[in-house]
Amino acid sequence: MRKHETRLIDPNADTIAATLSACVTDTNKRCRVRRLEDNPSKWHKLARQIAAKTEGWEMFRAGRGGVPATQVIVAWWTDTIGRKHVVVRGWRIEHDEARIVLYHDTLGSLPPLLHAYPEYVCLRQLDSQPEEVICACGCGAVGTPETLGWMGTTCGPCFDRQQEAGEQALRGHTPGVLYSHREPLRGVACSPDGQRVAAVEGRNLITYWDLPERTRTTLQFRGSRVEDVAISRDGRYLVVVGTSTTFDAIGYPTGGMAAVFDLNADPPVRVDQNVTPLPPTWRIVALPNANMAIALQQMPFHLATVVFLEIPSGRVIKQFDLDQSYVSTFTVSANGKRLLTGRTESLSVIDLETQTTLRELSGYHICAVLSADGQRAYINRGGNLHVYDLSRGRRYNPPRNDDVPRQICSLSADPTGQWLFGSSYFGKLSVFCTQTLQLIAELKWHRGCITGLAFSADGQRLFSSAVDGCVKVWLIRHLLPNASPRK
Repeated sequence: MRKHETRLIDPNADTIAATLSACVTDTNKRCRVRRLEDNPSKWHKLARQIAAKTEGWEMFRAGRGGVPATQVIVAWWTDTIGRKHVVVRGWRIEHDEARIVLYHDTLGSLPPLLHAYPEYVCLRQLDSQPEEVICACGCGAVGTPETLGWMGTTCGPCFDRQQEAGEQALRGHTPGVLYSHREPLRGVACSPDGQRVAAVEGRNLITYWDLPERTRTTLQFRGSRVEDVAISRDGRYLVVVGTSTTFDAIGYPTGGMAAVFDLNADPPVRVDQNVTPLPPTWRIVALPNANMAIALQQMPFHLATVVFLEIPSGRVIKQFDLDQSYVSTFTVSANGKRLLTGRTESLSVIDLETQTTLRELSGYHICAVLSADGQRAYINRGGNLHVYDLSRGRRYNPPRNDDVPRQICSLSADPTGQWLFGSSYFGKLSVFCTQTLQLIAELKWHRGCITGLAFSADGQRLFSSAVDGCVKVWLIRHLLPNASPRK
């Protein structure tokens, strides 16, 4: 949880030391263990170090790596007109999933500019080129700090416009990152136009962001554990599913939950009829029909069930059983016609209109996804990618590509059909060509496991959620210009 942030331009030593003391105080509030000590002499020593170097960063943490713990990061960087930016941030790391960011080795590979302005900066390795620092302005301009004349939060031209017309001149800029309330994130969804975003936060929260209005709303579900979230294809409704927090004798949830919110209201208002109790509900996917979504329900010792929910009433319209009692993969093609589901040792491709099984794909897999048109299935089998042409019933095994990261935990297909995205346990986003499955780019920004990906309908924006409690907004078409497979 971010508890303090101060950005300073050309500060003196006393200002830096005072800011660090204030940051420690803010970050330690309501914390009982692993509190960071306020040490003014250490802060003045750091201020002298900042004055002597054009860029750098330092981390201070409480404890030896356990959680909860207080963390302060100080980063400084000098822009193209010689201004020194000093950014002080305080975090309270409260969960095991996020403790990776307490270790210096985890953060040491990141440049000072990324520590200073993580909203707008990432690491990119494109084609066969070396890894480079890339800035992405909210106006859509993407490039190295030198080529953009980067000024910290904007490119040079936007900075000039801001100086002339004020903050309102940048009102239409796309934000670089969306911060959660306080918990790690476990999934993300967006509206087709990429203007509304929601994510599962912690156990019983949903965080919703309205990008044009720059607002964040947190919805809490007492007595329920939230499992998944979706936004209807017309962008109006938020659909949330989950399980109860009471368990039976074998430790399984006794019931489920589904809720629908009208996003045109401020704050969002719950509008579902909540007519009947549901079994434990684990996944939800919005269908092209704006009034429909499908959900995955599972009860112990019973076959898993796919249910069609009406939006906004939340009523079950129809349902059908799968041939397995436990399902780990549940993904729908962007056109809403096919479902890919199954366990780690087998997958089934199902026609959602007829509810019939079209193909059975056997073999162990880590993760899988359907192409946007539902004609192909991409599967990660232990670090090597495979593609199935479902229309011809053929599997293509491309030559083994040692560039494929073995840490990929999920796959997502670009709605335009050009790229395949793989997210990793260590915060790296890998991009593959859908035709050759060769790795064409890697993007690094998150500090921890990426837990979800969502695309705007035109493929211009990609949203990634992670255990670091952030949603990164990628202007993906600008970040991958003329990308081609590595040689």
